Amino acid sequence: MRRNASESSQTDRRIWLAAGFWGASIVLLVAVLWASIRIIGDARLVDSVLAGMDGVHCYEGSVEERVQHLGGPGVAINRLSLYLAIPAGWAPRRVEATTLLGGCGVGAVPRLRSLCSDDDSRVQAAAVAGLGQIGGPDAVDCLVWMLRNNNDSATQIRVRNALADAGPSAVAALVGCLEDRDAGVRWAGATALGKIGPPALAAAPALTKALRYPDRKACLFAAGALAEIGAPCDEAVVALLELVEPEDEYGFIDIAESLEAMGPRAHSAIPALKNIAQDPEFPSECQWAAEKAIAAIEGSVGAADR
Repeated sequence: MRRNASESSQTDRRIWLAAGFWGASIVLLVAVLWASIRIIGDARLVDSVLAGMDGVHCYEGSVEERVQHLGGPGVAINRLSLYLAIPAGWAPRRVEATTLLGGCGVGAVPRLRSLCSDDDSRVQAAAVAGLGQIGGPDAVDCLVWMLRNNNDSATQIRVRNALADAGPSAVAALVGCLEDRDAGVRWAGATALGKIGPPALAAAPALTKALRYPDRKACLFAAGALAEIGAPCDEAVVALLELVEPEDEYGFIDIAESLEAMGPRAHSAIPALKNIAQDPEFPSECQWAAEKAIAAIEGSVGAADR
């Protein structure tokens, strides 16, 4: 009798264990099915919101309107991140989704940072542009890291432009780039500061210092940036004229264009430019570039006097 009771108890235990296992399996299966339905539903919703976009361009409505259609920035980040994580067959508009993340604010920075290393170069480009659009310390730090660690020229141009788009929040980091060991990073830093314009005026001392670097291109880019941010250009004019060499035709053309961009602030360069325009040692292209710069500088001086 005791053996029968023991066997019956073990049988009951097995039944309960089996029932529990199958019950848990059913619950898990229902949860997976429900999650799948939610994912598919969200993917379709996101896909419909992304309609009317072509890569980074909106042809119908704005990025802000689309973010609101997805529930606002916080909800949109979650939905777009999920959309970008599912197979491409269910999420064919990955570039557009990445572009929309750029309109979701600082909360999207971590996801955009991860997308900068995506297998699709178009998604990478949209992620870089999104970080520039958002700006702020975290986005700028990510972009500067990419500038220093990615040797692809196309990527460096995108990152440089994104840092310029980040505006004043990127100025301090770009000033640091001016002293980087890598020449490309120094050039990109000066160029981006110039693109930011007057809001980057605080970078004038660092750009003036960069005029004296042995790197010729760094000097050219720094001089151009000083002109674009509206800083005094006296030292830039001197530094540029010191770079003039009759045998370097294309180098002088770059110098003349930089002086031309300075307008009235390059007035002190006119005597030297007039000498070059009449010097037979300089190729005709250099003489023409000097005359063009003189005309632009004198014209801008006249306009400023009026």
